[in-house]
Amino acid sequence: MQTPGFRFGRTDPDTDPQGLNIIFVMQLAADYYHQPDLAEKILGPQINPQQIFQEPQVMARLQAGQLDASSAYKTQPGAFGLPFLTLPPEINLGSSLMEKEYAKVSVRLNGKARRPSPLVFCAARLNDAPQPKLAERFLAWLNGPEARQILSRYGYDDPGDAKPLVP
Repeated sequence: MQTPGFRFGRTDPDTDPQGLNIIFVMQLAADYYHQPDLAEKILGPQINPQQIFQEPQVMARLQAGQLDASSAYKTQPGAFGLPFLTLPPEINLGSSLMEKEYAKVSVRLNGKARRPSPLVFCAARLNDAPQPKLAERFLAWLNGPEARQILSRYGYDDPGDAKPLVP
């Protein structure tokens, strides 16, 4: 990715969480791979117009060969039949056990410091749900083998070490 002429695509960290998360990932990778200037070498400035595109454009440009690589959540390249690399948990923001390690990096945007948190999708029943029994049935289904198989087919990992939400 540090090769001259390599074309990398990402979204705007000011407007898209994915654009912000790739900066966190690169900062974590710099430490993990013992390359202090890795993020700057690959991403350039935080707001780099040569790399930043609207989210739908990133995958389209990648498919069209206008980019060599892009940042993406695991579910995105699979939907387009594109190959992808799974990053180690130390840098991929996917492990709740690594939350303290992830929080060691930060990005300053618009005068505000931001820190990453693990990327985990949650589902919960609202306290005042109009149909709480149906909500509970849905949550039970989500935790069952049928839902796990469907979610896995579409690129969503098992929640692993993620802590469940408590009411």
